[in-house]
Amino acid sequence: MGVASRGTLATEDAAALGLADLVGAPLAWLANGEGEPILRVIEDPRAMAAEPMFRHGWLALEILVGDIDGLAAGLHAPFKVLGAPANLELSDAIRAAQVRGPCGELLYLTQIKAAVPPFDLPMTAARVAVPFIGVTITPDRDASRRAWGALLGAAGWAFDTRITVLNRAWA
Repeated sequence: MGVASRGTLATEDAAALGLADLVGAPLAWLANGEGEPILRVIEDPRAMAAEPMFRHGWLALEILVGDIDGLAAGLHAPFKVLGAPANLELSDAIRAAQVRGPCGELLYLTQIKAAVPPFDLPMTAARVAVPFIGVTITPDRDASRRAWGALLGAAGWAFDTRITVLNRAWA
């Protein structure tokens, strides 16, 4: 991704995000290879890097990509591949890798190769397309589903599956 635009965090946006102390903070919109702004990054000078996966509240962005094997093979420092590309237990039509980004963020890079009923999953040929799922850890999945459902106006799916990068981290 590349920087599409730069600016500062407006008062209204800071209030909506619960970040009143960051009014005026520098921000950048990142765009995918097609020039579509897809991710807003806000600078917080007090932010501290945290190890993902080991405490409640972390978030990983699952990002749709066109060729996970080629993308993962081309990554270099400061990126670190935590989980090499592999087909998901749920379906061989979904192939993903987990990557730690330059600020310690966890990224799920996912290629959808074919339809996976009953889900309506996006597919792309773009190197990097768009974030399409937020992956979180929570002490109460049902409470989190209710909260997200209320926010989004949809119940969403609930199913059990192995998340190898988490299992490996927690031994």
